[in-house]
Amino acid sequence: MATSIKQLSIFPAVRHPGRATWLLATILGLALCLRLYHLDYQNLWLDETLTWSDSQLPTYWLLRRAALNVHPPGSFLLLKAWTSVFGSSPFVLRLPFVLFSLLIILGSFALARRWFSAGTALLTAMLLALSPYQVYFAQEVRMYTMATALTLGAVLCYLRLRQQASASCVSQTGFCLFFIAALYTHYFTSFILAAVNIDFLRHYLRAKQRADEPATTLRRWLRLNAIIALACLPWLAFIISYPPTGRVSSDWRVATTIEDGLRQVWNLLFQMTMGYAIYPHELAHALANYRQYPDSAEARCYFQHRLMTAGLGMSLMIAVTLKGLWQIRRNGRELLGLFGIPLLLVMLVMLTWQREMVLSRYLMMISPYFFMMTAAGIVTLRNRWLKALITAALFVAMSLSLITYYQNPTREGDYRPIADLIRREYKTGDLIVVDPAYMDRTLQYYFRQDESIWRAVINTDAADTATNYLTVHRSLPRIWLILDYRSELFNMTDTALAELWPSYKIHLDQRLPTPTAKVRLLQLRRLEQEQGLPTAWNQSIFSLRNHAKTKKTSNQISKIFSAPLQTHSRATAR
Repeated sequence: MATSIKQLSIFPAVRHPGRATWLLATILGLALCLRLYHLDYQNLWLDETLTWSDSQLPTYWLLRRAALNVHPPGSFLLLKAWTSVFGSSPFVLRLPFVLFSLLIILGSFALARRWFSAGTALLTAMLLALSPYQVYFAQEVRMYTMATALTLGAVLCYLRLRQQASASCVSQTGFCLFFIAALYTHYFTSFILAAVNIDFLRHYLRAKQRADEPATTLRRWLRLNAIIALACLPWLAFIISYPPTGRVSSDWRVATTIEDGLRQVWNLLFQMTMGYAIYPHELAHALANYRQYPDSAEARCYFQHRLMTAGLGMSLMIAVTLKGLWQIRRNGRELLGLFGIPLLLVMLVMLTWQREMVLSRYLMMISPYFFMMTAAGIVTLRNRWLKALITAALFVAMSLSLITYYQNPTREGDYRPIADLIRREYKTGDLIVVDPAYMDRTLQYYFRQDESIWRAVINTDAADTATNYLTVHRSLPRIWLILDYRSELFNMTDTALAELWPSYKIHLDQRLPTPTAKVRLLQLRRLEQEQGLPTAWNQSIFSLRNHAKTKKTSNQISKIFSAPLQTHSRATAR
C-alpha cells in the first residue's frame, strides 16, 4: 500500500530517511507548546470536576462509583495516583492528558508510516498537532485522549502480529495490555477491538483461500482475545455485585431518530475538523449579520473568520478526506475499518437504545484515522501547487479556530468568580445551596482548600438535608443560592423569586461571568429573627409550593430544599 502513495512535495527533506525523525520532533515540540499554552486559563467545567471528585475517593468507593457510572475506573485510578504526588491544580490535573495527546501524534505517525509514505505520516502528525479538536481534549480532565492513545498502541501491535510470522512475545503482550487498559478506560474502545477482529478474520480467510499460511494462527488469535476477556471479567463481576441503588434516571438523554443520528455524525466530522470553538450554524449567522450591517467592520471580520473556518476550511477537509477514502478503498481497508466500523456500531447502539450520545466525545478514538485519510487525500493530488495551497488553507483555517478557542476564557459555567465572591463575603453560619444539586462537585473543587465553606454546601440530593441542617443550626442569617444555567429557576425574575421565599429578602443577585453568564448567585437574608427558624422555614416551603404557578416549578423548588434521594446519573453520564 505504501507504494501507491507518492511523497508529499512540501516535505522534500523526508526523502532522506534520517531527517523524518527531526521533523517529527519539531512537530511534537509545536504540539506540546500549543497544548501547554493557556492550559489553566479556562475553568474546570462540570465533567472535569466530576472526574477530579471521583478520583479523590478511597479506592473501594472509587470503584463503587465507577460501577454506577458510564465510564470504567481506569482514568480515575490514574488521576488518583497522579494527584497524590503532584496536587490538584488545574494545570496539574490536565497535564497527563496533554502527554496522552502527544502519544496520539506519535502513534498516528508510526501507524501512517506503516501504511503510507513518510511525507503522508508527517502531514498526519502536523494536522493532529494543529487540530483544535485535539487541543481541546488535551486540555480537558477526561479520559478521551488516554483511550485514543491506548487503542493506537493496540492497533500497532496488531499490525505486527498480523504481518510478521515471527512476531515476538512483546507484540502479543502489548496487544493484550493495551486493549485491557483501553477497555478499563472507556467502554467504547470495545468497538475498536471489534474492528480489529473483523480485519483479522478478513485477512485470515483470504490467506486460507490462497492456500497461504497466516502470520498469526486462529488458535493464537483466539487465545489473545480470551486473555483480554478474562482480564475484564473481574470488573464485570464487580458491576454485577453492586447494582445501582435508589432511583437512577437516564431521561436526560433525549430520544434519538435516524435524522438525529445523522446530525450527530455531521457534528462529529465538523468538530474533528474545527474543534469546539466554532459551530456549523455560525456561518449562516455571520452572513445574516453582515447583510444587516454591511458597514460594520466587526460584522465583516466575523463573517470573514467564519467563512475561512466553518466554510472553506470544513469544505476542503471533507473534500480531501473523501478523496483519500476513494484512493485507499482497495489497499487501505484496515484504515477504513478502523474509522467506519466503530462509527457504524455506535450508530446502531444509539438508534437501538434510542438515546442521544455525544459522538464527538465518545468516538474521539477514531479521529487519528480521519486525519490519516485527509493526509492521504492531499498527497494523492497530482498538482504540486494545489497540494501546497490546500494544505496551507487547512493550516490557516485550523489556526484561526485554535485562536478562537484560546480567546474563550470559560468552559460552560465558570464557578471561579462565584467561589471568589463567596470566599470574600462568607460568614460563619451561612448556608450554601446549589441547583442542580450535582453542581456541588464543582463547588467542592473550588472550595477544596476552604473546608469550613465547603461544609456549608448542602447536598440537596439527600432527603431533607436542608431541613435537618436548619433544625440543628437555628440562627442562620443568610443563604447563598447558586443557580446554574441548567436550573429551571435560572431565568426567573427577582420578583418571581421573592414571591417564592416570603421569609427571605434577596440582598444580592449577580450573573457571572459576564457577558455570557451561565451561573447566577443570590444572597437571601432572613426577615424573621425569632428563635423558631425551623417553623418559619417550613412555612416558607409551604408558601413556595402554593405560589408555584406550575407543577414543574413546584417540583424544582422541592428538589432544591427537600429533595428525595437520587443518583447523580445525569452529571456522571458524559
